[in-house]
Amino acid sequence: MMIQYKIDLGCIDEEAVVEFCERTGTYWLYCNLLRKKCNNLNQVKQSIESHNGILEKDIYLFLLYVQSIRVCDGKEAAITELKKYQSVYKDYVEYWLEIFKVHETERKMLPELFEKWKDGQLKWLDPEAEVDFAKVLIDCQYYKEAIQIVEKKEALGQVSPDILRLKARILMEDNQAVTALDILLNIFDNFQNDLFVVDVTIVLSLNLQRNIPQKVIDAAIKIGTARLLTLVAGIYSRENKKAEAKKLMLKALLRNKDNEIGIFGNYLMLQISDSDSTERKIDGIENDTAVVLQGVDGKKLIYCIYEENILPDVPYIWQGATHIYRDQAITIGLLKEDFMCKWIDCLTLAESMGDEYKEVYAQNMMRVCQDIISEEYDVVNPVWRNYFSLCVKYKCGLETK
Repeated sequence: MMIQYKIDLGCIDEEAVVEFCERTGTYWLYCNLLRKKCNNLNQVKQSIESHNGILEKDIYLFLLYVQSIRVCDGKEAAITELKKYQSVYKDYVEYWLEIFKVHETERKMLPELFEKWKDGQLKWLDPEAEVDFAKVLIDCQYYKEAIQIVEKKEALGQVSPDILRLKARILMEDNQAVTALDILLNIFDNFQNDLFVVDVTIVLSLNLQRNIPQKVIDAAIKIGTARLLTLVAGIYSRENKKAEAKKLMLKALLRNKDNEIGIFGNYLMLQISDSDSTERKIDGIENDTAVVLQGVDGKKLIYCIYEENILPDVPYIWQGATHIYRDQAITIGLLKEDFMCKWIDCLTLAESMGDEYKEVYAQNMMRVCQDIISEEYDVVNPVWRNYFSLCVKYKCGLETK
């Protein structure tokens, strides 16, 4: 259409578009112009308000206006405008979907609206609005009503993954777990980032003692909520994959911002069930340790240093501590990478070369030691122990000033 073409080119006057819409009785071209011309919703609002009486002529235009008011002036202003035009648009599903966004108490109207839908008295501009109406019914636990919309869509051959997702949710609430799980598995590829689909697929599979496909587990780990990570940790624990289970359970714990007691309990149970008596001697600041620093003012800072990629963000503040990786610990001076790297390089080369080179590398280690002394470490560092061990091994004298 020529008008739309001119709108796309940006070479048509707004008044000309409005005049054309008034002659034809449809305003979708004006809506397209507003979306293209206006940089923000406040401009949309002002442009529509400049045309008296236009809001009662087209529901698309009215909904665009209400949405702009909701963003620019707040929910109360949007409610006032919706109520003002209720007699005009009360038979449209889209009108009620918009009012439910800003006025949840109006959901008490759902039984009456469903009966109007059932009797064919409700209209919609977009078939997806009917699906959205079913979603609202489900959210308010009107499952028997919602399933009738789903079954109508199926009867008309209008089945989509979104419709099947709704059906699975209703069947799950109706204790038809087997059928619900089969549907979820069939549509899973369309909803790998959907929290509800991934969560329910795992829970139903566990309850029905079904094998859980790896793609479902991978999706849960990718979404990475505390609950999903806890579920996958439980799966790995059953499969005797203790290391993976403990890693995921620690991830879940770090993401437990709501302090859910169940996640703490699962973490402790996993640690207890896989406990060993091995003692780890910590000689300094290293991976998987916590560091407590206290300033002259008495204020304490706690840093937890991790080796593996388990944090949701870096740095990550949780439970009063700052959680970081080795690289960040080096950056802020908790670890000294240069000394450790020098020692590792020297030791590796000494072990791989002949005896005639070992004294040379031991002397290199003396220079490393001097570097360490110049830094005036207050805590015995593993580098010291390794340095002296090397000197003893190769019977090399140690002279420092």
